[in-house]
Amino acid sequence: MTTQPSGRTLLPGGAGRELAQLLPAGAGRELGRWAPAGVVCVLAVAAFLWCGVPARELVVFAAYVGLAVMLPGTLLWRALTGGGPADLAAGLALGYAVEVLAYIPARAAGLPMLVPAVPAAVLVAFACVPGLRRHWRGPAVRERMPMWCAWVVAGIVGFLVVWSTLFLYRVPVTDAYVDMPYHLALVGELRHHMPPTLPSVLGEPLSYHWFVYAEMAATSWVTGIDPVTLVYRLSTLPMAAATVVLVVLVGRRLGGRWGAGAAAAGVTYFLFGPVLVEEVVFSTRSMFTVWASPTQTFGALLFAPVVLLLTGERSPRGWVAFVVLLAALSGAKATYLPLLLAGLVLVLSLIH
Repeated sequence: MTTQPSGRTLLPGGAGRELAQLLPAGAGRELGRWAPAGVVCVLAVAAFLWCGVPARELVVFAAYVGLAVMLPGTLLWRALTGGGPADLAAGLALGYAVEVLAYIPARAAGLPMLVPAVPAAVLVAFACVPGLRRHWRGPAVRERMPMWCAWVVAGIVGFLVVWSTLFLYRVPVTDAYVDMPYHLALVGELRHHMPPTLPSVLGEPLSYHWFVYAEMAATSWVTGIDPVTLVYRLSTLPMAAATVVLVVLVGRRLGGRWGAGAAAAGVTYFLFGPVLVEEVVFSTRSMFTVWASPTQTFGALLFAPVVLLLTGERSPRGWVAFVVLLAALSGAKATYLPLLLAGLVLVLSLIH
C-alpha cells in the first residue's frame, strides 16, 4: 500500500489502484464527506439483517450491484458525458440500462449467465485502454454536493429505508401488499422466458413495463439469490436511493442552487396529491410506490438522468448515453415518454 503526494492511498495491484481512483482527489483527507452515505448504508444493512436477509446474500447483492452495475455504469457515464457530482447515481442508472439490454438477448439465446460478460468487458477496456484509464479518477474539477445537502439526501433515503422496513421488509411475505405476488410472478416469467408473456393469461404477450423484472431476473441468475428476496427485500432500495440523488441534481440544475435541489427532492417524496375520491387507499405520495410499484421506481431512476442530459451541456458522446437510457426507459415505464415529450414541447413553446 502506498500514498501519493496528493494524499491518496492506493491498494496493491493495478485493479486496486484503479478502484481507489474512483474516489474524489484527496479522499483520504475528506473521508467525512462520505459520512452521510455511510450512515444510510449502515441503516440499510441493519434493517435487512433484522428482517431476515442472510448476511451472505446481502454481501453478494451489494457486490453485484456495486461492481457489475454501478462501477461499469459510472465509467461509461464519465466517458460519455464528462461526469459530474451525480457520477455514481447516474452511473447506477446507466449500469442498470446496460444490464437489462444485455440480459434480453442473453435470455432469448438461452444463456442468461452471459450477462456478467458485458460489465467485465467494460472494466477490462477501461483498465487496459490508455485513453479510458483517466475515467477511473473522474473529472479533475467538478462541483460537489455541499455537506448540508448530502445530509438532506441521507435523511430522505433513511426515511425510505425505515418506511419500507415497517411496511414491507418486516412484513411476512404472505401478508405483504396485494400486488407483490404479481411482481414476483413477472420476475419468474422473465427469469425463464423471452419474449415474456403474462403469467395470468396463457399465451398473452407481456408488451409493456417489464424491464425492471428483467433486471431482477438477471440479478437472480448471476447472484443465485431467490427472486422472493429480491422482490420483497433488496432490489428496489438502490434504485430509490439513486433516484433521490438524481432528483436533487435535476433541481440544482434547473433552479441554479442546491437549495432548489433539496426542495425538489422534498416535494417529490413528501408532497401528497389531492384526495379525489374519499376512502380510496391508493395515495399519490411517491413513498407508496417505492416497492409497491417497481416499474415506477425503475422508470424514475432512468428518467432522471435523461432530464440531466437534456438540461446540461452535451458532448456528441452524451447522446449515446441518452439513447441507451431512453431505450431502457421505454420498456421500464413507457408513461414517462409522453411526459418527456410534453416537457420538450412546453420548453420549445416558451423559447419561441
